[in-house]
Amino acid sequence: DICSACIGDAVCEKEDDTNHDVPFADAFVHDFTCKICDVIVNVFHDDIASVRSMALFAIGNTALALKECYRERFAPHLSPSMKQLFPSACECLGDRDEKVVANAIRSVSHIAYFVYHPGYFSDVDDASAVFVYRALLSKLSAKLNFALDDAVGESPVGLTWKQRNGAKKHAWGSCTTLGILLSFSNMQSHLDNELLELAIGSLLRCVQLSNIIHEKITAAAINAIAGLPISLWQYLSCKCDSIGRGLATCFGFLSEKKSITSYHKDVESMANLLIVNAKKTDFCTLFLLQESIPFSAEVFYHWLVAQDVDVGVLEEISAAVSQLPQILDVSVAQMFLSRTVQQHIRQDLSCKVDDSSLLLDENNDDEL
Repeated sequence: DICSACIGDAVCEKEDDTNHDVPFADAFVHDFTCKICDVIVNVFHDDIASVRSMALFAIGNTALALKECYRERFAPHLSPSMKQLFPSACECLGDRDEKVVANAIRSVSHIAYFVYHPGYFSDVDDASAVFVYRALLSKLSAKLNFALDDAVGESPVGLTWKQRNGAKKHAWGSCTTLGILLSFSNMQSHLDNELLELAIGSLLRCVQLSNIIHEKITAAAINAIAGLPISLWQYLSCKCDSIGRGLATCFGFLSEKKSITSYHKDVESMANLLIVNAKKTDFCTLFLLQESIPFSAEVFYHWLVAQDVDVGVLEEISAAVSQLPQILDVSVAQMFLSRTVQQHIRQDLSCKVDDSSLLLDENNDDEL
């Protein structure tokens, strides 16, 4: 209840843009949080599932309240307390009770801020936190893929309706938590490409299966991908298939969707972001994936034309097309190559016009 009051104050302040008195004094919030972190870690292992579940819910609310209301004043002082209980909260992802797992996924997303945010994370002191971070990406990706496997009929035989429903809820939460974890750009250097590829691939798979999974899962996955830092895509370019897979996923979605969804614009923005950061290798991956992740090359081409993509990007695409003569139809390949030539001509003409204007200006100055 105390945490909910803190959150309620933060939400109210955001909605009507008015200042409200914080419901509790700073000293109380600081002492209360330190106390709850010290005590609640033991409750995570209580014999009663509802107690474990409520403990996770409470600490998740505490972390969210601190992040929303008190971050600027003294959240850094509470980071050690949050870090201390974080591994135990993460262990609850393996709990036998589905509601406990659901609350663990949610709480991890809020507590992670105090562990991995650049203001609180230290490469020297947090070696164990890096281990936990890697394990989290692996476990959450596994939970997400479990639900997606079930959606396509590849889950273990004998799952009950309750287990399937729980898997969907876990997948929904896992999308959000994966997005938050991957948003900490300072953690990129601590991850191998294979793990990043696994995590991002599981999110992209939600978009690929958007026609058969719950819309909430698709929306959460797209929101998570859209929130990833540009530096992550720049880091991944040419290192693995994530950008090429992302492009195939975006244009597969845009090729199939007849009606505009609430997250349609987010997919369009993702497509533009990936195109700008892609290189020849990434575009090769895109075309090689056309069979496993169907998309229309014509839709992709017309998108490039509509967006008036820079000639530098078109050169990368043309280099990829030239390297894959056996993959693309000759007429399709010619479209991309011709567009690149056209853009070069346009650019050259534009430069000549600019030069002519400059000469006219210089002549006018001489006459004066």
